[in-house]
Amino acid sequence: MSVAAPRTAGKQKHRSVIPAPISRKKYLTIAAASFIVVLAAWWLITALELVDATFLPSPADVVHVISDTATNGQLWSDMRISVWRVMVGYVLAVVLAVPIGVFAGSSPRAEAAIEPLTDFIRYMPVVAFVPLTIIWVGTEDSQKFLIIWLGTFFQMVLMVADAVRQVP
Repeated sequence: MSVAAPRTAGKQKHRSVIPAPISRKKYLTIAAASFIVVLAAWWLITALELVDATFLPSPADVVHVISDTATNGQLWSDMRISVWRVMVGYVLAVVLAVPIGVFAGSSPRAEAAIEPLTDFIRYMPVVAFVPLTIIWVGTEDSQKFLIIWLGTFFQMVLMVADAVRQVP
């Protein structure tokens, strides 16, 4: 008596979903090509005047303005102010998020109280808060600090809590 082999006609072996790694050279080539494609599309759109230059200036115009503002010092002044605002907002988020995250990560009750709300708020787009933050604190630097804080605090609380839970 013979036993029939299982039917496998038309079925393929299971293949890994993640492909094998590529070489560093191939990676860099693909990365460079993606930038070139975006720059070419940008150049073409502006050359064909498909979008008003007010909303999408040409790459050459952007390079020219960067060069002019770097030469006259405005670029460096604006960058200094932007870095200051980002650092203050980020440091405020760190100072508040780390202890709250440690507390949430080390106490199941704190986790239950903190994580659901934090998880909910982190998915709200920060840009949607811009009009509210202007009403709440005005348009001075404090509003910029608050926007940076909103964009980093809630995610940071969750990451710190998760890291604390991973400690044996």
